[in-house]
Amino acid sequence: MATDVKSWKLFIGGEWVDTAGGDTEPDINPATEEKVAEVTVGTKQDVDRAVQAAQRAYDDVWFDTPPKERADRMLRLADAIEADAATLAHLESIDVGKPITAAKTDIPFIVDNLRFFAGAARLQEGKSSGEYERGFTSIIRREPLGVTAGICPWNYPLMMAIWKIGPALAAGNTSILKPAQITPLSTLRLAELSQDILPPGVLNVVTGRGAVVGDALARHPVIRLVSVTGDTATGKLIQAAAAENVKRVHLELGGKAPVVVFDDAPLERLIQTLKFAGYTNSGQDCTASCRIVAGPGIYEDLVRKLIPVVESINVGDIGDDKVEMGPLVSAKQRENVKGFVERAQKKGGEGHRRRRGGRRQGLLLQADRGHRRRPEVGDRPAGGLRPRRHGAAVQRRGPGRGVGERCRIRLGLLCVDEGRRPRDADGTPASVRNRVGEYALHDHGRDAARRVQGERLRQGHVDVLPGGLHADQALGVGSRVGAGRAHSGAD
Repeated sequence: MATDVKSWKLFIGGEWVDTAGGDTEPDINPATEEKVAEVTVGTKQDVDRAVQAAQRAYDDVWFDTPPKERADRMLRLADAIEADAATLAHLESIDVGKPITAAKTDIPFIVDNLRFFAGAARLQEGKSSGEYERGFTSIIRREPLGVTAGICPWNYPLMMAIWKIGPALAAGNTSILKPAQITPLSTLRLAELSQDILPPGVLNVVTGRGAVVGDALARHPVIRLVSVTGDTATGKLIQAAAAENVKRVHLELGGKAPVVVFDDAPLERLIQTLKFAGYTNSGQDCTASCRIVAGPGIYEDLVRKLIPVVESINVGDIGDDKVEMGPLVSAKQRENVKGFVERAQKKGGEGHRRRRGGRRQGLLLQADRGHRRRPEVGDRPAGGLRPRRHGAAVQRRGPGRGVGERCRIRLGLLCVDEGRRPRDADGTPASVRNRVGEYALHDHGRDAARRVQGERLRQGHVDVLPGGLHADQALGVGSRVGAGRAHSGAD
């Protein structure tokens, strides 16, 4: 599909408007480093305008809109996204550097999520009432908050936009979205699709820099809730800014998602799970399985079999339906991931890189065009990256994976030891998602024991025999990873 260089404005009050500052910046395809759009750079004044439009829509229209009508409009928007799937997938692909097949696969999940939230609009819980004092009736009533803000990441722009607006609109709130500065296109297209479906001001999109637009959203006294998906440092800044007027904050931040592999794991199934869980979207995923903690009996076979499977991942042109991995989202991100790998190797890790033509493949392809990294596996039999050391204590979004083995498996804040009860231990910050075990299904006793161990992990989301995410299940975040649930806007 050919890409025209389109100029995008801000979407405020149902209209496309210029920024108060007059600045724009190019949007770059990371696979080709070519300009694919021109995007407006929003200002604090633009945030004020968006808040005014959102508050006006809340007061005049959306607060009094019955749940059935809100649900109907959201279902119409879901239908519009479904009908526009090819365009949205293309925009997501050229903006993130995601293979077109992966971008297409995301759309049905996005549509299903929005339809789920539309249904939730008509199923909000009531609260009890009663006469707790003579002559008086007490009623607890659920009401929408008002104006909410969603600050979205660059790895799944459209999906995260839906996770922000879905629960907010269903509950009767209005919303202002700030997409990531480097990946705004699919969110802007979402605004286009909503223009004839949602009342003006119910959904607004302000593009720009996090330090300006994101900070203004967090500090604005009229905004009642701000939801952020991003790295932990950003979350801390947003939380501090929001504290000025004590607004609600929902944070889904970075983590180091581990996979615990016991010695009786079904190896072939495990390998395919790790290929998908660790390397999809070039490993740029807050739930990517970037740590594997393996038992001593399976460690050697796991490393031996995992490396050729990772080497088989098809890296190339993101427009090719057969390609499984594209570039990292930006040159800055590539340097970050490269630094993680180099530091791990300096600390004793061994890197396994795909070979091509008898030589180890370099970090870039296409004559340095595109921010590509070969998928890698690093192993360190002494236990991988040590807790609290650089690289182990921060989220790494990129196509690398560490494999470590100890007789007692140490994981984050928990020690998992066969035949013993888990106990607390110092370690890295908790992850958004933790996949506990890949082991023989017939061993029901051990299955039950490990489920108990999994429940005692201080993680936001724990899988036993990992599965996928679904609209019906909340993606929890816990400990230092964040606060709330990823579907928490209607809480």
